[in-house]
Amino acid sequence: YKLFKKECVRNVDYMKDLHDDSIEEITNYLKQEDYEKGKIIFRAGEPVEKIYFVSNGQINISVSHKDSDIPIETLYRGCCIGSNGIVGNFNFNFTGRAITKVTLLSLHKDDLKTLNNCCDDLDKAIFERRDYFYNEINEVPYIDFRVEDNPEENRVLNVKRVVRLSIQR
Repeated sequence: YKLFKKECVRNVDYMKDLHDDSIEEITNYLKQEDYEKGKIIFRAGEPVEKIYFVSNGQINISVSHKDSDIPIETLYRGCCIGSNGIVGNFNFNFTGRAITKVTLLSLHKDDLKTLNNCCDDLDKAIFERRDYFYNEINEVPYIDFRVEDNPEENRVLNVKRVVRLSIQR
């Protein structure tokens, strides 16, 4: 399970090149959260306070459109949510609901700040991407989650779905 935690952390773009001791320190801050089937994990409009890593189960990611929820992705073991939004003061642009019983590992925003102070390479990695994270013209990326297998193809498909929804409005 410890190896899985390290792999999850390394899947975050700005954490992938961190030193092993920093990765180890980050995994020490991960908290386990369990959600029953059908439970809302986060809602669109809520602040991004945590990075979530799916350990077990599945999460439906959906957007609201004309009083209905439209699913745009299903996340499963190894996927992460909120890794970009946690760095700034952003809100979720989508809702996450447990499709099955779900176990998540989470890293709270306050813990990330603590880690920035003790892990110089993490602080540097975030600093180097500050223009991306703090550009007020661009809000948090609409797709602030990562699907474990073939993420680029899935991201392109999700952007196409969002564009279609925007055109329909």
